Amino acid sequence: MKIASRLALSASFAALMAMAPLSAAQADQMVVLASSSPAISEGGMVESDQTLTLAAGENVTLLSMGGQTVKLSGPFNGVPTAQKASAGGNSKAMAAISAMFKSQKKSTASLGAVRAANVEAAEAKVPDPWLVSVENSGNRCLRSGKPVLWRASAGQSDFKLQSAGALKKKIEGPWPAGKSRITMPDNFFVDGKTYEAILDGRTVEITTHMLPATLNYANPAEVASEMAQRNCVNQAMALLNSLQ
Repeated sequence: MKIASRLALSASFAALMAMAPLSAAQADQMVVLASSSPAISEGGMVESDQTLTLAAGENVTLLSMGGQTVKLSGPFNGVPTAQKASAGGNSKAMAAISAMFKSQKKSTASLGAVRAANVEAAEAKVPDPWLVSVENSGNRCLRSGKPVLWRASAGQSDFKLQSAGALKKKIEGPWPAGKSRITMPDNFFVDGKTYEAILDGRTVEITTHMLPATLNYANPAEVASEMAQRNCVNQAMALLNSLQ
């Protein structure tokens, strides 16, 4: 092969290699966190190089695999972002978030108005995704450190928290007026264990799940995905709502 031909092939190969990372970056999947556009559904997924059209007054908030939020306002016609995908995140995480959104929307639509208002309200209003609500039964996701119990009411209450089963690990006493939070010892909860929380005679069951220490907690997409996969839906939604 002539030297000139080899040089031409090398140049072509170098050009292809230079283009490959850019193409991969453009394939960043994004979940629709909020949308006022009838053409773009909340919980749906779009690509970062996909053309979106918004009319005047329409707004969309997107979450990328790297954990960044992109907010678009109409009138708009273009791609969500021209930036390269950030490190971290994966398509499995985005699929889990998308599925959770759609399931939550369907579940909310099927609930009666009374149940939606009275039973789910406290969970929906948890002010921090890492608080352990003791007012509704369900799954709770925890990270390392001292977990914090939370209630919506502010009056003094009789409270007991105990592990289910024969060997009960418990705390009990008055929950002081004016306090919505109680900090627990960091070794009280165990992964996969179910606990009974009794607040003024009303009992709920919560099951705790310890999230892995290796999780990238700086990436809300990864954290929300892990929560969703453990059915800690309200915590995941609280985290995602904080990004909007």
